Amino acid sequence: MKAILVACTFFTAVYGQTASTLDNKPKGLICREEYSYSHHYLRFHPVSDIANLTSDGFRLDFKVRAKSNAHIMLSANPFPKRGEETYEIVIGANQNRNSDIRKTGNSKQRIASPSILSYHEARGFWIYFHKDGRVLMGRENDSMPIVMWKDTMPVRVRFISFTTWRDVIGQWYFDCKKYQEEEKDIVTNPRPLTWTDKIRQNFMDIDPYVAPQPSDSAESKRTVVYTHLATRHIELDEKRSVIDVHGILIMSWTDERLKWSPEEYGNVTSLVLQSWEAWIPDIMLYNAADINMDLYTLPEVGMIVTNEGSVFWAPPVHFTAFCENIDLRKWPKDTQTCELRLGFWSQQHLLQMKKENTSYVEDNLVETEWKVADVSAETVWIRTPWANAAIELGMDITLLEDGTDLVDPVATDDDGEKEIVVHTSMAVKLTLERRNSSYNTILVTPLAMILMFTLISFWALPLGPIKLALQCLSLLTETLFLLATWRALPAHADHVPSIVSAYQTAFIMTCTSIVAAVMIICLTRYPPVRKMPSVITLVLTSEWITTLFFLPTSGEQVNVQYNSLEETQQIDEGMNKNDDIDGQRSWVLLSTLIDRTMFFIYTILFFYIFSAF
Repeated sequence: MKAILVACTFFTAVYGQTASTLDNKPKGLICREEYSYSHHYLRFHPVSDIANLTSDGFRLDFKVRAKSNAHIMLSANPFPKRGEETYEIVIGANQNRNSDIRKTGNSKQRIASPSILSYHEARGFWIYFHKDGRVLMGRENDSMPIVMWKDTMPVRVRFISFTTWRDVIGQWYFDCKKYQEEEKDIVTNPRPLTWTDKIRQNFMDIDPYVAPQPSDSAESKRTVVYTHLATRHIELDEKRSVIDVHGILIMSWTDERLKWSPEEYGNVTSLVLQSWEAWIPDIMLYNAADINMDLYTLPEVGMIVTNEGSVFWAPPVHFTAFCENIDLRKWPKDTQTCELRLGFWSQQHLLQMKKENTSYVEDNLVETEWKVADVSAETVWIRTPWANAAIELGMDITLLEDGTDLVDPVATDDDGEKEIVVHTSMAVKLTLERRNSSYNTILVTPLAMILMFTLISFWALPLGPIKLALQCLSLLTETLFLLATWRALPAHADHVPSIVSAYQTAFIMTCTSIVAAVMIICLTRYPPVRKMPSVITLVLTSEWITTLFFLPTSGEQVNVQYNSLEETQQIDEGMNKNDDIDGQRSWVLLSTLIDRTMFFIYTILFFYIFSAF
């Protein structure tokens, strides 16, 4: 609400001054004046205060100055609740093309009324409401209504409110009364017109809804709009495959209707116009991810116009688009490429979009997770999305390959088939690099510690509890990180991140090492049933095997009594105690050799995992 009031205050100070300069106020009348901005009914006036009451209803006379969409609500209560029955008369709807009568938001009667409103002058209208349910609307000084409708279940009307549509400023005059003869009209000296005011007066007859036409000497029959997107803040949501872009859309074009000779106007070569004073392109995002049309309505900001008809306009924008083909194989060191497809909403056959000849590399002013590595743009000829929908519905239409020399968006060939003219759009490709320093700390460091614990377990004594404890700790940590990563990543089945594959590989290897550890513990903790073959014993006690795999020498003592659990097995009568100790020492050496071998194999595999990541 505050934003709307501030906008109206600003409009009163700037736009209202222009209105007084152009002398739009009703002559010889004292009127109540009101401004409206955006589609909000802010003030409700009792019918008895501003309308002329009759025995069978009331008549409201008013004037309004707006470029389109003047809304008048008739209601039983002020600020009616959603769904409450009301009447709404809309003058100049659909870009100043139609007028209609609505009940509770539903159109009941609509009629074509092109250019019924004007930005340059306040035009008068009247509304008559009859108690039998008739609602009529007509022009000032014309008894014939423009549109009328009868409600079989009329609403009791007690309040009236005025407003306009989104980003449309309206100036309203109502409850006008003539001066009394005995009253004197206080005449003030009007402010003398400046050279800028005189130039603006020359633009009064320009229709802001009609796109400019290029001169006859121009190479193209379409008005070229040069476009450049300067990014300021970018967010990418991988789970939804949606990119959110904040920036400034810099546009320039030539409007032959806005030319003037500086010599005739005090050598003024440029001036600032408000966006509602001249034509501006209605840019929309074809691959938008949000159906809210407010996103496609560019803000009302001023434009710079030169005496040569060149127009420069740079409104801030907020685009939310789908980002296709997100590849997370290298997450979190990934690079993504997203595309914004910008085009015109209407009058595509009169317009052509080209990229501005300037450097397209922009730095984000606000640092986010993503860094803009490159921004490129290209102009492409495409069909409108609604033309594609018509083809999918089976309509008999033929696509023209070249629409540059055509004027009409829809033409008919010799066979009577419909031809859809292609039009231009601009594809802005954003290459984003993820800032991954925090991910390295969170994901890579724990993985390195897990792999180190697994490698250390191969050097622990097979007779002690440390070996199995280290491997179980590694397995538990890997499980937790896999679950946490699964919650953080989108479910792209074809794109498994390499870090997830690394944790998965480490998880499998840890499980394998636990199985091997259990087997090794069984070999070393219990007395052997039979002696190890002498050939294997010779290999295990050989000098080069002992040196290569760091095996304990024969002089080192090995505790073979660990975990006997008082379950000493019966040894064959042919084996003495020394033979028993020597035999178990051989199985311990074999277990140690298996541990050392797995250590070397796992070291090679772990280095491969890190190099792949």
